[in-house]
Amino acid sequence: MKIFWLYRLIFYFIISMTIGPFYDGWSSTAKYLISEGVFSKLCKNVDDPPKLFYLKPLCDNQAYNVGRLLSFYRISEFLSSIFTGIFMDNVGPKITVLLSIVLRVISWVLIPTCNNVHAVIILSCILCGISSNGIAFPVFTIAQYSKKFFNVCMIAISVSLSFGTFYTFILNRIKYSLHDHKPINIIVVMLILTHLPIFILSSILFPNLLEKDVKLNIVDELNSKRTKTASNDEAEDVFVHNNKWEFRTFLSILGRIDILVLSFASMVNVISLTFAQESFPILYGDNKTALTVNEILIPLSFIFSILSTFVLNKVGSVPIILFLNVVSAVMHMSLFFTNLPASIFTSILMSLNYSLFMTQYYIYLDSQVPIQYQGSIKGFLVTLIGFVLFVNIGLNYLSKTYFYTREIHLALMAIRLLVSLPLYFFLRRELPQRSRSFDKP
Repeated sequence: MKIFWLYRLIFYFIISMTIGPFYDGWSSTAKYLISEGVFSKLCKNVDDPPKLFYLKPLCDNQAYNVGRLLSFYRISEFLSSIFTGIFMDNVGPKITVLLSIVLRVISWVLIPTCNNVHAVIILSCILCGISSNGIAFPVFTIAQYSKKFFNVCMIAISVSLSFGTFYTFILNRIKYSLHDHKPINIIVVMLILTHLPIFILSSILFPNLLEKDVKLNIVDELNSKRTKTASNDEAEDVFVHNNKWEFRTFLSILGRIDILVLSFASMVNVISLTFAQESFPILYGDNKTALTVNEILIPLSFIFSILSTFVLNKVGSVPIILFLNVVSAVMHMSLFFTNLPASIFTSILMSLNYSLFMTQYYIYLDSQVPIQYQGSIKGFLVTLIGFVLFVNIGLNYLSKTYFYTREIHLALMAIRLLVSLPLYFFLRRELPQRSRSFDKP
């Protein structure tokens, strides 16, 4: 279907904002889960959760079990990536998105209906994580529809993901103002107003065949500018000559040194940021101001995303990844402290990291990998991250059982600094060539 790339971008922006990984705003999500009474029966001799906007966990056991759910959200998100990527490459973005919306609806309904059934709550996290990939992979293809505005499109989706973390922040306030209504009724109305219209529009606007749809729209865009030569160059730039998906080519792309280095850095990044986010609500559980600031700053990370556009056009994505790696090391150091200034500083660094969480890796891959393999490559690499994220479950256990929280932050800080070394050498060896390819009009 021929659609002007900007109109498509606006719709993709809305869908990724509304049905994105809202759990990345973990402080708000933890509040929501607690307000629904998730794991409240783990606390002995306490009343039912009160209908309050600001709600602390009823006991440490509930706080720990709710806090560790972020790992399940992200493990399922990343672990399912290879299957989601290959699924999208073979059945198309439309079916992928529609199925993901259905999974997201189920995950929302399970929370208020089975709030104290551990297996069901974890299943809800898993379905939600899978649906996040099923939305993200098709949405990130927006950059292929206008090579001239490739960076702008990718950053726009990053901004929408930042806005998406306001979802539970707003939901908490709606629940507070409608505290006399049953939680399940609020969720059902929310789904009808937000998810149903997007489901209908997605069935119309998302393509069944990505390559055919992209080629149709790009050729149309270039012909409108009367640049026949540019059209031929663009087609060669976006598509490989053999458009059939081949396992040998897939493996050769995976074996590239730049892909390996950046993939390892992304694994460390996800483990590090996930543990920091899980630790924050527990560390500042008694500090309402610190939690509120964190809730607001994570969604406002879109400011950093927009600013990064100017830097990205000059230096490419690798220097930004290196910079974020160093910033995250400082973030772990700031988590040694528990005062209000330290919490604000930590939230700023966390927001900066989240603003370009996986986007810079996706930008690099989308600029260097043929379109026929983008879903599969991203899926495979992110699936590896899903396996690595099981480490976070062990870290949470050590933190709760042996009070090794500071030692864990120190270790993650050291690993972050060590990862900066191969990133730096890769930057010196590969960036000039990659930047020319990245910035090629």
